[in-house]
Amino acid sequence: MRIVLDLILDCDVEHAWSLLHSPAAMRFAMSPVLEPTPVDGAWPERWPAATPVALSTRMAGVPSGRMTVELHDELRGDVRIVHDRGGPVSGPLAALSSWRHRMAVSPLPDGRTRFRDRLDVRGVAAPAVWPTLWALWQWRGHRLQVLARRA
Repeated sequence: MRIVLDLILDCDVEHAWSLLHSPAAMRFAMSPVLEPTPVDGAWPERWPAATPVALSTRMAGVPSGRMTVELHDELRGDVRIVHDRGGPVSGPLAALSSWRHRMAVSPLPDGRTRFRDRLDVRGVAAPAVWPTLWALWQWRGHRLQVLARRA
């Protein structure tokens, strides 16, 4: 099952790229719905490249398991792509057999940024969790647009 966002961010591509690499931006975008906390207790200023960061999560205040964030960057022309090779480790979302998350930013002629976000999930639990993930992704997209306007 797939969730796709295709949005315009009111900031330049450099700022949008920095938002995708910022734990603080991720926390803002997911809050107050999903509240991640580093397992080791310390937030990095930027997600370390190709290094998993373990997070415990609370959804709507209820413990919801653990996940990892592991970013790998790719450049295709003027499109910058982030592959998050992390995903759920425990909790309800760990019932998914596959979790593939990619985000891309590209400059627009007017100085703004096109942001695309794609999450593909598979597994017997996918139909049950898809509506919640879809709603969370819509919220995330809205909150990223708010952050982009603050640049």
